[in-house]
Amino acid sequence: MAGQKDQVFKELLKEFFPDFIELFYPQIAAQLDWSTLRFLDKETFTDFPRGEQHEADIVTEVKTHEGTPELILVHVEIESRRRPVSFPERMRDYYFLLRRRYSLPILPIVLYLSPGAGGLVVETVRESLFGLDILTFHYLAVGLPDLEAQDYEAKPNPLGAVLSAWMRSTETRKVVRWLRVLRRLVALPLNPAQQALAASVVELGLPLTKEEQMELQQQTDQEPEVSEMTTIFERWGLEKGLEQGLEQGLVQGREQGVQEGLKAAVLRLATLRFGSLSEPIQQRILGMTSDTELNGVLERVLTAPTPEGLFTN
Repeated sequence: MAGQKDQVFKELLKEFFPDFIELFYPQIAAQLDWSTLRFLDKETFTDFPRGEQHEADIVTEVKTHEGTPELILVHVEIESRRRPVSFPERMRDYYFLLRRRYSLPILPIVLYLSPGAGGLVVETVRESLFGLDILTFHYLAVGLPDLEAQDYEAKPNPLGAVLSAWMRSTETRKVVRWLRVLRRLVALPLNPAQQALAASVVELGLPLTKEEQMELQQQTDQEPEVSEMTTIFERWGLEKGLEQGLEQGLVQGREQGVQEGLKAAVLRLATLRFGSLSEPIQQRILGMTSDTELNGVLERVLTAPTPEGLFTN
């Protein structure tokens, strides 16, 4: 789950990077020329003593507005769990490796998805020897679970509502919080892909039970625009699942035969789409012998209204 969270947040920040900086550090954002923003290729570093490789999450290059435009790097790490012993040292090491590689000023930031950071803080790494301060290194930290949702959910910044799902709130009803976020997303100038990506982050932060999902659906049925938004989100999630299912199916196909891989992909995605499948439906899929027929069922997973519709052209 931690890997899934990290990956979704990487996608979110790459899509809304200026919004992220502006939401939490508006004074810094005002000094950056976002028209020059460029994401650098994956930065991989080798931990020489142990020979391990580490990959920085997001590294961007951007110019400043103030005075003579200056090129700087903004480095953001995403942490699903708190590691107060090893992580600060890793941030320090990344800083020096990036500084040596690019010879540019660097703004280091960490985004925590687990509680304990204290909200918006500055974390510090210090090294001393014989009573002498040898090194002091600071980096910015955003601890989402320690921030107040009501301070962010109504902001015009699109990430305000989205990330509020990961913050603490006096509102204990998750369906109510979901509705607030969805209404904000509908009101903002986002394309369907951006809306779906944002909603996927909300889903990870505010997971709903089946009963809560039904309640949310009943609520959104009364608001056509919000209902359309949830449909977009569900379709995006299924398309992501389709990609993963096909990939897993191809792997299994290489091991057991392509047809068995297709069957595994169909069963996985149909279960994602409709919930548990009846025994006759499962046996019908497993009993198929035509690759063409299996591919047809696979294509209909996104559009079929019922499991029986998987077999109707």
